[in-house]
Amino acid sequence: MASILDSLRRWFNNLFGKAENQSAEIIPEPTPEISIAKIPGLSCPVCSHRIIVSIEHLLSGQEIQCPSCGLELTVDNEKSEAALDALNKLQKGLNQASKIKSENRI
Repeated sequence: MASILDSLRRWFNNLFGKAENQSAEIIPEPTPEISIAKIPGLSCPVCSHRIIVSIEHLLSGQEIQCPSCGLELTVDNEKSEAALDALNKLQKGLNQASKIKSENRI
């Protein structure tokens, strides 16, 4: 039985180019870069100008206007329900973190 397993192991190693007594080299995957905007907002879908808008403004349901081309945007509450819920949770977390920071004078 051991010879069958050894034969299978050699066949597998030959198939995938691994030498008999060579250990597999682990190649770490590069950490993806995450870009975080320093200015909150979004890009205008017409002119690509950066529209500065806060989370509070998005949650309020007020229109958003591009300062460059004048396009008026509104948030569709029904289609954006999940995104708005996530933004609401984020804003609550930011408010809580800010409160803790000010209480601890950090």
